[in-house]
Amino acid sequence: DYLFLMFSLGLCMSLDLSTLIGSILQTALFLAAVQTACVFVHLLLCKLFRLDGGTALITNSAGLYGPPYIAPIAVAYGERRLIAPGIICGVVGLAIGNYLGIGVGSLLALILK
Repeated sequence: DYLFLMFSLGLCMSLDLSTLIGSILQTALFLAAVQTACVFVHLLLCKLFRLDGGTALITNSAGLYGPPYIAPIAVAYGERRLIAPGIICGVVGLAIGNYLGIGVGSLLALILK
């Protein structure tokens, strides 16, 4: 985590803030729309597959926040049995998301050339 934070800090220090400020509203609206759509699709799929509320909450938290947040959420919800499956969902989601992101980025690079 420390190396990731140092990488992020170095990357942020190389940003041109005038360019970022000019497009911050559009970027924030896009990210909010994507996040909202992801949560909506997740809840729709949970309803379709008739998952209970605890499983829906834990898997949604795994997708949004990642594996480190699963245990506190599961304990607060009273579902300790969902800690291990929730962490597994978070780790698998990160792995799939990385490769999916690389694939989409490569596809967009080919299309936008």
